[in-house]
Amino acid sequence: MAFIFGGRAQMIAGYQEFKCGNNFGYSAFVSYGAFWIALGIIFMLNHFNIYHASTTDVGWFLVGFILLDLAHFGFPSLTKVAGYELMLCAASALYMMAHVIYAQVFGRDVLPVGEPWIKPKA
Repeated sequence: MAFIFGGRAQMIAGYQEFKCGNNFGYSAFVSYGAFWIALGIIFMLNHFNIYHASTTDVGWFLVGFILLDLAHFGFPSLTKVAGYELMLCAASALYMMAHVIYAQVFGRDVLPVGEPWIKPKA
């Protein structure tokens, strides 16, 4: 999952964003894709006893994913909470991306997303 959905799919999305001229999307997707590939490599090296990363090693790697970070630094019960939170984030991102794609395809809002929180100056 880390290599295909977390890594490869996000890197492909990032390269597509680059072709569209969206530098933020490019850098965000490619960096997260690389992050997931690296995490997958860490877990594979642990699994095959090539290198053993301790829970604190993984905790430092996960800085930015606060709940997972806390889980690896001594609060393992937060792993489930982090999993549900990340699934909710992923579902929200999927919905927002579907909104953007449908708006481009149909030329109007198909999926409701509400008013913008930050309005550009006129």
